Amino acid sequence: MKSDKHELDSVHSRSIASQCRRNIGNIKRGVAMRHNIHGKAHKTKAITLRVALACCGSMTALCAASAQQVPAASGASAAAEATSDPAQVSSSAVAPEDILRELVVTAKRAVGGGNMIAQREPLAVSSVSAKAIAERMSLSGPLQIIATLPGIATGQSDPFAMAQRSFVYIRGLPSNEQGWILEDIPVVDQAFFLPYSETFVDPENLAGITVIPGSSRITDPVQTAVGGEIIATVRQPSEELGGFVAYSHGSYKTDRIFGRLETGVIGESGLKAFASGSYTRAGTFNLPGTGDRVHADAKITKEWGDKATSTLFVSYTDWNSMRSNVISLAQFNAAKAADDYTIGNYAGTFVPGVTTNYYKLNYYQRKNLIVSFKNEIRFSDRLTLTVVPYYHWTKSNSPGQTSVNPASVFNGTSRVQINTTGLFLVNGQIPAMSNSFQDHYAIGANTWLTYDVTDSNRLLVGYWHDYFDIDAINNLTPVAQDGSVSSVWANDALRSTDGNVIAGLNYKFSSKIDAISIGDQQKLLNDRLTLEVGLKYFRKSLRGTNLAPGPQTDFGSTFHRFLPRASFAFDVTPTMQIYGNIVKSLRSPFTIQLYPNTYNFGTGRVAQLGRSDKGPETGLGQEFGYRYHDNLVTFDVAFFNKTIKNRQISASAILNGAGVSTVLVAGTQKTRGVTAELGFAPIYGFSPYVNGQYLDAKTKSNFATGGDFLPTAGKVAPASPKWTATAGLNYRTGSLFANALWKYNGSQFSTLMNDQKIKSYSTVDLGIGYELPEFWGQKAAVKFNITNVGNKPFLSAISATQPNAVATRGVNGTLIAAGTPTYTLASPRAFMVSLSSEF
Repeated sequence: MKSDKHELDSVHSRSIASQCRRNIGNIKRGVAMRHNIHGKAHKTKAITLRVALACCGSMTALCAASAQQVPAASGASAAAEATSDPAQVSSSAVAPEDILRELVVTAKRAVGGGNMIAQREPLAVSSVSAKAIAERMSLSGPLQIIATLPGIATGQSDPFAMAQRSFVYIRGLPSNEQGWILEDIPVVDQAFFLPYSETFVDPENLAGITVIPGSSRITDPVQTAVGGEIIATVRQPSEELGGFVAYSHGSYKTDRIFGRLETGVIGESGLKAFASGSYTRAGTFNLPGTGDRVHADAKITKEWGDKATSTLFVSYTDWNSMRSNVISLAQFNAAKAADDYTIGNYAGTFVPGVTTNYYKLNYYQRKNLIVSFKNEIRFSDRLTLTVVPYYHWTKSNSPGQTSVNPASVFNGTSRVQINTTGLFLVNGQIPAMSNSFQDHYAIGANTWLTYDVTDSNRLLVGYWHDYFDIDAINNLTPVAQDGSVSSVWANDALRSTDGNVIAGLNYKFSSKIDAISIGDQQKLLNDRLTLEVGLKYFRKSLRGTNLAPGPQTDFGSTFHRFLPRASFAFDVTPTMQIYGNIVKSLRSPFTIQLYPNTYNFGTGRVAQLGRSDKGPETGLGQEFGYRYHDNLVTFDVAFFNKTIKNRQISASAILNGAGVSTVLVAGTQKTRGVTAELGFAPIYGFSPYVNGQYLDAKTKSNFATGGDFLPTAGKVAPASPKWTATAGLNYRTGSLFANALWKYNGSQFSTLMNDQKIKSYSTVDLGIGYELPEFWGQKAAVKFNITNVGNKPFLSAISATQPNAVATRGVNGTLIAAGTPTYTLASPRAFMVSLSSEF
C-alpha cells in the first residue's frame, strides 16, 4: 500500500511532516533548487530552516538544515534521498514520492551511479535516478532506461526509441501486462494495452523511473498490472528563472534538438513552471528513409500556502515512425549468411506489380495528448485528500500494403461494387494502403484520502473512475503509380458505388472502470515492524457496436473482482530489513483482439471471431525479500512466486495487409524465481552496480486449438529467459564522467511448444562526458554514447508468439499446422554525441 500519495508510508515520516508544518508555519516548503541533469549537486539558496524532528513518535529534536542540497525531482523512488547515517536509515525512510516534501533529508540514496536506489517498501522495487538517465544516450526512452534493472528483458529495433518496435518483459511478462503510470495517471493505450512510452515525456524532463515487478500500489489506476507496475515521474519546475538547450547527432541520419524554459517562482504567487519542446529525426540501419517526432512538455505547480498544492502536467507528441519489419528465424538466418539485413525487411523502392511491402506504406503514425492535474489538499496534520483528474487522447494508424481485386470486394460480409475510374490498377488489381486506424480518448479521475487514526495507524481510502471511448476502422487508401497515397490517416478511403467505406473492421465501443480501494497500516515495536492490509474492488463494463455488415452488431461484457493484499516489513537492525507480501492482481481482457468480428476484404469471411466470454487474467503472487543498506553498500534480494490464471498472450497478426493483434489463451502459468541487486557508493570515483535474476516460468495447461489440444503443459513459458544479468560501472571525477553497462539475456522460447527460440545474447553500452567550466552564466556539457559496442547482429525480442513452429500431433491425434513466430532484429552499433547548455 502506498503512502501520502499512493501507499501508507512510515508513521515516523508522517510525524516529521506534521511537526514541520506546525513549526515552520508559513515558511515556504522546500528549498530553492535548480535541476542539473549532468548529475552535479543541485544549486540551492543559502537559507536556514529550523525543523522539529519527531523521534519514535514521542521525542522532539531540533534539526538545522542550512543550505541543504535537496533533489529537484519529486514523485519517484528514483528521486529518493535519505540520511547517510546507517543508524537512521530505517527510521527516516519515507515513501518515494514524499522525499522532496520532507525537509529532514540530508544525503542521497542513489548508489551504483544512480542505477540503484535504496528502497524501504514492503515489496520488490527498483529505480533509475535522474542522474543515471542524464548520462545515457539523449534519445533513451523509458524502455531503454529500465532495461538495466533486475529481471527485465528488453528488445528494440533501433537505439533511439523512434522505430515503434520496442518490447519489455518483466519476470517473463510483457508490457501489456504491466501497469503504466505517469504523473499519477494511467497512460497505457487502452486499445492494445501497450504503453507507447516514447510519447510520455522527454528524458531531460524525467525525475526518475521506478519498477515494481510482480505487483502494484493499491490506489494506482491500473488495469494491466499482473506483471507489475512502471512509474515515470516528471521533474519539478525550477525555483529560479533559467533554461536548458541541447543538440544531439548520431548514427542513421539522427538529429535532435531540445529546449526548456523555466519561469522560476513568479513573485509571491507560489507559482512556477517549465515548458519544453524537442524535434527528432532518425532513420534505421536497413531502410533508406527517416522518421520524425515532435514532442512538447509543460508542468506548472502552485503552492496554496501550506494547505494545498496543485500540479498541472501536459504532454503532446506527433510521431511519424519509420519502423523496420519483423522477421522470421529463417529470414534472419538468410540475412546473417548473406550479411545483408535488408532481407525480410520492407522494400526501399516501389515497383508497380512487383513491390508488395513498400516501406513508405508501413510508416506508423501517432498523435498523443496527456493531461494530468494533481491537487493535494491538507485539511490537517492527519487528513490529506489527493484528487487527480486526467485526459488522454490518441489518434494512430498502423498501415500496411495490400491489393484488392475490384471484381471481388467485400464490406464486412456484403459483396460490393467499385467504380475504378481514376484509380491506378496493376494487372487488374488495386494497390492500396490497408489502414489500421484508431481515434480514442480516456477521461477520468483518481482520488485517495489518507487519515492518521493514531500515531501508529494510518487509513487509506481510494476511488478511481475511468471512461474510455474508441472508433476504429480497417479500410483502404488507393496507391498512386509512384507508391504514394493521398492521406496517411485513413482518409480518401476506397468506397463502394453506394458510397459506403469498404472496411474489414469498423466498430466503436466505450468502457467504464470503477475501482474502490481501502488499506490500513499499523506500526509496532517502535516503528520497526510495519503491517499492511488492503482490499481493492475493480469493476469494468464495455459496450460496443460493430458497424461492418455481418452477423455481429453489438458486443460487450462486464466483470468485477476483489483484489486483496497484505504485507509486512521488519527492520532487523538499522541497516537490515526483511519484507514480504501477498498480492492479487488482474489484467482486463484485450479489447480489439477479442471482442469485435473482423472480415477479409476479398472473401467476406470472418478473419477474427469476436468473443466476450473471456474474463480477465488474474495473478496471485508472493514475495519475500531481504535488504541491506549502509554508507557503502546497498543490497536487495527478493524471492517470488506467482500463479497466473487465464493467461492471455498478445501476438501480432495481419488483417488485410495491416498489422493487428491477436490473442493466445494459454491457461494457467506458474512463475517463480529470485532477483538480486547490489550497488556501491562511489569508491575513488567508481560506482559499481550488478544485478541478476533466475526465472522458472512454466505453462500448466494444454493449449486448445482446432478442436484438439497441444501438449503444452510443463513447457517453459514464452519470452521467459532463465537467466538475466546486468553489470555497470560509473566513474566521476570533477567534471568528467563515464559509464559502462553490460547486459545479458538468456535464450527465450517463442512458442508454447518450445520448438523454436532465440539465442541468448549480451550487449555493452559505453558513455563518456565532460562538464565545461561555467562561462557567462552558462553551464555547458558534452557527452558521447555508444550502444551495442560489439556490433553483433541478433534477434532482440519476440514480436509474435505462436502455439507451435513445427507441425505437431495434438492430444487427440489431430495434426496441428505450424505457425511462424516473428522477431525484432536489434540495431547494430550506434553512436551519438550531445552538446548541452544550462543557463
